[in-house]
Amino acid sequence: VELNPQNSMANWSLGHTLYLGGRAEEAIPWIEKALDINPLDPRNYVVKTHLAVAKLCVGDYEAAAELGRASARQRPDYTESHITLAAALGYLGRVDEARQAVGEYYDQAEDYAKNHFSWDRELKDCFLTGLQKAQLIE
Repeated sequence: VELNPQNSMANWSLGHTLYLGGRAEEAIPWIEKALDINPLDPRNYVVKTHLAVAKLCVGDYEAAAELGRASARQRPDYTESHITLAAALGYLGRVDEARQAVGEYYDQAEDYAKNHFSWDRELKDCFLTGLQKAQLIE
């Protein structure tokens, strides 16, 4: 990022690394900048989902749901976007909508949250709580 501040993937990578390290609040501006730099990148479904995860972790559930939905529209087969959307909707108390959002990925939701974020208890708990509130897991 220091060498090329206009490199969208460098900004996204820094933000992604920050939220995976438990620093979601710091991650958000970097991921948002990546989207601003290259809004038409066909891989933005991943960037939007990672921004949704960071927003979920800081309690901005409406933004997380909006980003998860946008990612799922851009790439309907990207599991992470559907599960992130479902967790955000769970926090918002929109259970029926969360079930619809997770759709065919229902069986994968709990394993995804437990295994994908196994190194960070807080991040994993954030996802699992959202999925519990959505009544997708016990």
